[in-house]
Amino acid sequence: MALDIRKKRLKFRCWHRGSREADLLLGTFADRYLEHMDSTDVVKLENIVDCDDQLIWDWLTGVADVPKGISRTMIHDLQSVLSLVS
Repeated sequence: MALDIRKKRLKFRCWHRGSREADLLLGTFADRYLEHMDSTDVVKLENIVDCDDQLIWDWLTGVADVPKGISRTMIHDLQSVLSLVS
């Protein structure tokens, strides 16, 4: 699938998570960073978005360790966005 189509679908998924808090966090992150991501970064974000909202929150707040396969750098970037939307 073309990268621009993947980005559009991913942006939709980020803004439609099921909880308003996750929508704001991931949607704001997508608005801020997705346009400039390459295919490797898109895969990293897709891996995060595939996870349950509670797991993502636990990683962001340090309640749980970030597992292998999830980008610690992207989690750190999400933490920066969290401070903007809270």
